[in-house]
Amino acid sequence: MTTGQNDLLDTITAYAISAFGEDGAAKWLRHPWRVFDDRRPMDMFSHPTDAERVIAYLRELLGAETSLSQAGLRPNEI
Repeated sequence: MTTGQNDLLDTITAYAISAFGEDGAAKWLRHPWRVFDDRRPMDMFSHPTDAERVIAYLRELLGAETSLSQAGLRPNEI
């Protein structure tokens, strides 16, 4: 694994932990998702374009959560 791949994996893992917590992130990273063409996020870090796709998805999730929080709403209230 190259340094760049390690950095991408670290970034993906950090965002996943922020989005889902440590236990949730571990499960999320190992599960194939339709949004990623039925691939597991943990398998996508080795290709920079795929890794950026996962990172962008996680940023969107975290951004939506932040927006809801700032509006005083919980995700289950929308």
